Amino acid sequence: MTIFATNGAKLYIGAALAAKSSDFVLADFDGETWAEIGEIEGLGSVGDTSAEITFDSVSSSRTRRLKGTRNAGTMEVVCGVDYADAGQIALLAAEKATHDYAFKMVLC
Repeated sequence: MTIFATNGAKLYIGAALAAKSSDFVLADFDGETWAEIGEIEGLGSVGDTSAEITFDSVSSSRTRRLKGTRNAGTMEVVCGVDYADAGQIALLAAEKATHDYAFKMVLC
């Protein structure tokens, strides 16, 4: 397991992406133009979680717990507001749009 500090990390926003039925891979971002989002205060949590599926077994008087569907979650980014920052302007525009956008996080 590798642990990364978020001190010095950078977050970038790219263009709108078309939805896929499979996970994105690095090659999907070839040629992407990135805008750094400035004045990041917090990056929130990243990574998948699994839903819990429960089944109450009457014969064994036990609740069984199984791993369910995966959820990529929501990464809550906190910024010091800078209306002149190109990355923050792009981030605000992306929030108002109906499309999904590319993001890149670079850890130190």
